Amino acid sequence: MNQQSYSLRSELKTVQVRPVLLLLAATCILPILIHLIPTAGAVPIGAKLLPIFYVPLIALIFYGLPVAMIIAVAGPLINYLLTGNPQWELVILFSFELLVFTLITGFLLKNTFTKWISAPLGLLAAKGMSMGLLVFFPLLLQKAPLDYFSQSISNGLIGLVILTLIAIGAIKYRGNK
Repeated sequence: MNQQSYSLRSELKTVQVRPVLLLLAATCILPILIHLIPTAGAVPIGAKLLPIFYVPLIALIFYGLPVAMIIAVAGPLINYLLTGNPQWELVILFSFELLVFTLITGFLLKNTFTKWISAPLGLLAAKGMSMGLLVFFPLLLQKAPLDYFSQSISNGLIGLVILTLIAIGAIKYRGNK
């Protein structure tokens, strides 16, 4: 365990600032652009396409876990400070979900079999963990935890497919380099 924590510490020391800043900018700009797309119905386009997960996934595959964790935690907060969106309660929930998504997806990417389905499995795990968070902190969101989970998954099916395609494309691209 000491060797693992030392490894993460040494990785954090070598995180380059330029990619982090570019990825933070992308994680702020992408959801704004996605939300400009007209949508039919009451479900926001962001809940369908899940753009807030794209950049942490790309950061994880190309720059590693430390960079992706920074993007995952800081992205929703920076978006909130710049645009007022997402709502404050969702900033906490999204940051938690993105952190769980990044950690689990990063773990699954290391396995030859699971790397191809790491993004959807990571997302399902993140939504499941956020459901657990809502059980212990019900004031975080005025919605029943199981309702939040089921609505997040059913609304985000297209986003789940997009995340899977991004992961497959990025893994193949990175493998060719």
